[in-house]
Amino acid sequence: MAFLIDGYNLMHAVGSVPTGVHARQFDAARGRFLDWLAESATLKPYFPVTRIIFDAQHATRDWGTTSHRGLTITFSFRQTADDLIETYLVLDKNPQKIRLVSNDQRLQTAAKRVRAKPMACSEFVDWLIDPRTPGDGPKTYPPVAPEKPKSSADDLAEFLQIFGSPKPRPR
Repeated sequence: MAFLIDGYNLMHAVGSVPTGVHARQFDAARGRFLDWLAESATLKPYFPVTRIIFDAQHATRDWGTTSHRGLTITFSFRQTADDLIETYLVLDKNPQKIRLVSNDQRLQTAAKRVRAKPMACSEFVDWLIDPRTPGDGPKTYPPVAPEKPKSSADDLAEFLQIFGSPKPRPR
C-alpha cells in the first residue's frame, strides 16, 4: 500500500492552514503539519511509499521533490497539484496499491478510474489515530457496555454521612 496525499487539501481538512498570514508563517504552518505527519507511528512504516504533493503552480522557481523527516514531499511547478497527482496515478504501474488522500472529487474520480483507492481526509486521519482498518471501509467494533459499579449499604451510609439525610419535600 502506498499513499499519495493532496497536501494542502489535507492541511485544510485538519485545520492547519492559517488565513491572512505572511508567506513565512504559512511555510512554518506547513512545516508543523509535516512534523505532525512524520510523528505518526501509524504512517511511519509507509514513509518509503508516501508522497505528499503541494501546489506550487505559481512559484517563481521549481522546489522539486524533497524529504522531510523521511516523508517525500513534491511541489508541483507550472501545474496544479491536482494535475500532478493525476499524472502520478496514471503513470504508476500498480495504481491499485495506491491510497489517494484527498477530499477533491476530481481526484477521487481519477483514482477510481485507475483502480486506486481514494480516502477522504477524515478517513485518513481516523486511520492515523486508529489503524485497525487501513481505509478499507467503515470500522465496526463490538459495542462495549460501560461497567456499572455496584453500590453497597456501606456506600449509602458513606454518602449520607458526607451529604446528610435527604430533606423532606415541601408540599
